[in-house]
Amino acid sequence: SNATRSGTFTVAGYTTAAASNVTVNTQIAIRYSDRVWPGGVQPFTLANWNQFGWPYNLGENVSAGDFDSFAAFSSDLEGWHNEAHMAVEMATGDNMMDPATNIFLRNFWRLHYFIDNRFVEALATFDGAGSLKQQVARLKKKYHARLGEV
Repeated sequence: SNATRSGTFTVAGYTTAAASNVTVNTQIAIRYSDRVWPGGVQPFTLANWNQFGWPYNLGENVSAGDFDSFAAFSSDLEGWHNEAHMAVEMATGDNMMDPATNIFLRNFWRLHYFIDNRFVEALATFDGAGSLKQQVARLKKKYHARLGEV
């Protein structure tokens, strides 16, 4: 579910500073998105990114069990994500650059659900055994000192 996937970045340490600001609001938005936005929140698609003029063109390049390749992908994804905020703002007019208000925008969550899905796909390549929760638990245990890299 999106609820599970949206918690991934906070748990794994991705975009640590931003995640610490929105953790509680993330859970609230997920829980109430169907009430706030008819139809809930669906991730942006590859076609959407092409229309926005900011195509998603990252190669996953993650190897099973290779933390460095996983960390490199995560860093590339974070960089793409930062520019994606501006691409969404330019295409929609939503103020996507203010962390105090963008969490209340449906398009913010569409962006982050898209990113979450890419991160989960890469995590499955890195460690595809068991559930997402189990993968994250192993990642936290084995690479605790390096979580800031993903």
